[in-house]
Amino acid sequence: MTSLMTSLRLLTSMLAMSLAMVPAWAQESAPVPALTLELNGAQPSDKGCRLTFVVNNNLGADLSKAAFEIALFNEAGVVDRLTVLDFKELPAGKTKVTRFDLAGTECSKVSRV
Repeated sequence: MTSLMTSLRLLTSMLAMSLAMVPAWAQESAPVPALTLELNGAQPSDKGCRLTFVVNNNLGADLSKAAFEIALFNEAGVVDRLTVLDFKELPAGKTKVTRFDLAGTECSKVSRV
């Protein structure tokens, strides 16, 4: 679990550093439309492993349907499973928190998502 959170923090830091290198003139232009998806937590549940995601829709338009395929990596760093998570509708300018219970999955055996 610790390595999973460390991987997420590292990915977030790398993204922030790459955005910091954007030329100053880019800051004066209109904001770039974006959809951000963050794995906010992973904890054991009665069904398996519960993943909590935070999604921000800053695309400037509502999404009536949004689903993402994710890969779960095992302790050896090998893709153990691919699964599609359905976030349903994502209104423009809103933040949505959604949980998914992955049946038969032990959080301690997931090294990366």
